[in-house]
Amino acid sequence: MPTTAVTAKLAAVAGAAIDLPVRHVRRLSNELFVAELERLDRLPREISEAGLLFEVRLHALAELAPVLARADQTLVAHGFDAGELAALVDASAGRGLDRIVPLGTALRFSHRWDGMDLLEELTRGVVLEAA
Repeated sequence: MPTTAVTAKLAAVAGAAIDLPVRHVRRLSNELFVAELERLDRLPREISEAGLLFEVRLHALAELAPVLARADQTLVAHGFDAGELAALVDASAGRGLDRIVPLGTALRFSHRWDGMDLLEELTRGVVLEAA
């Protein structure tokens, strides 16, 4: 990884530590840093450096609901049962999340995307009323 990329990532980590309740930062490699948050007041959406991940411990998955926004489209979930995922959907009350998918399937394409049925949105229906 070029030195400028590492420097940019370190600057992003420092900025996150200033702006967010960061408890600890783990440098797993030049390509991957993990910032552990003390609490989840908001989702850090403005961080643009690839390889900077955020970690937070919640007592229940539904605690994620208050920080979701309409722009949050896909949640990749692992280790949660259907009841926990349904509780998150109920708690979010339509503020975000179009899809909740298993680990490794976030980029799988289907006719339902971003909360829309693409076949319905991109095709024209003809109504024929015969007497």
